[in-house]
Amino acid sequence: MEALLADIKSDLTYLQKEKSSIQRKLLRLQSEKDPENIDSHIKAIAGSLHAIYTGCENILERIVRTVDGDIPLGKDYHSLLLRRAITTIDAIRPEILSIETYAKLDEMRAYRHKFRNIYLYLIAPARIIDLAQEGIALVDQFHNDIDVFCAFLSSKQP
Repeated sequence: MEALLADIKSDLTYLQKEKSSIQRKLLRLQSEKDPENIDSHIKAIAGSLHAIYTGCENILERIVRTVDGDIPLGKDYHSLLLRRAITTIDAIRPEILSIETYAKLDEMRAYRHKFRNIYLYLIAPARIIDLAQEGIALVDQFHNDIDVFCAFLSSKQP
């Protein structure tokens, strides 16, 4: 479990860096006038939102594989993984995420799917700015849920 906890800690650090990047870009957007720079900041935020979801999913996959012993399979893998994370498995583990964090992650999952399947020039700047605020909140909420789960894992060690 020590290796799992170390990997989770490392990934949480990267999530915080993505959150900080979004915050910096949002701050820059407040005073930016050049359309090219605005476009670049929006695209950078969009990429960081993608990275946040991917990082959260990687942590969940690592936990589920190690603790549960398997991961969901199928074309709706991403949805099934999130649902597994809100499920308590008797005699094995409590839920990994709160239902509130699940809802935010599910929204980011839908965004990530769209991000991967559109041209960047089709990104709606106002929507990205709204999602940026949600992404910032998600990182903190996810981090809190994972900290609680890691405390559970640590308590189970001899």
